[in-house]
Amino acid sequence: EETQKATGLPVHAVEQTPDVDGFELRPGTRIGLIRGANNMPGGWLMWTLEHFGMEYEVVSADDYDRLDALYDTIILAPGVTRARIVNGLNPASAPEEFSWAYGVGEEGWAQLAAFVRNGGTLLGLGSASETAQQLLNLPIARVATVQPFRIGGSLLRETFDTDQPAAWGMRSDWVTYFNNDRAFEVTGDATVVGAYPGTGSILASGYEVGAEQLRGQADVVSMDVG
Repeated sequence: EETQKATGLPVHAVEQTPDVDGFELRPGTRIGLIRGANNMPGGWLMWTLEHFGMEYEVVSADDYDRLDALYDTIILAPGVTRARIVNGLNPASAPEEFSWAYGVGEEGWAQLAAFVRNGGTLLGLGSASETAQQLLNLPIARVATVQPFRIGGSLLRETFDTDQPAAWGMRSDWVTYFNNDRAFEVTGDATVVGAYPGTGSILASGYEVGAEQLRGQADVVSMDVG
């Protein structure tokens, strides 16, 4: 009713969800989210997963000795570093309600790597992709950009290999939001799923200084481990 008054558009209630094309995850899919304490991107990921009806659990420090039994896929939120996982919050100074974010030590770090080598899927987003690289010695290296390099909050063009599961639902040519982020050079056996264009304009909207340094470099990479 409020929307109708504000916009002048007719709004009608329906008795059931409209019959439109859609999809849902396979029932029983188990998603874990490693976010760390005071991690804003992790909070937004929680909202996103809930908004799209995806069942998940925040991975707790108590979970690391049984990750295989609990999760199929684990997401590393942007900002999750090795130190956030290994050191985490100190039990001596952090209350029990934050025990999920306690440090898991070197043993927990090794258990996370074993989760992947035993068949689990690890998804590192943003800066956490470098955490995944450290964890598993992945054959990727962050592109070392040279100043001046400034691309804050702009849309860059990108090409996607839509035959790859990691690009499911994407168009072969689309845009990505880039906020002083990163790109990768593939140095070994890995599949480039998304990359900045090798020819033509990289910038789709906004401003850039030094975007040429990203040309042809990878943004999304998929690989098998173990």
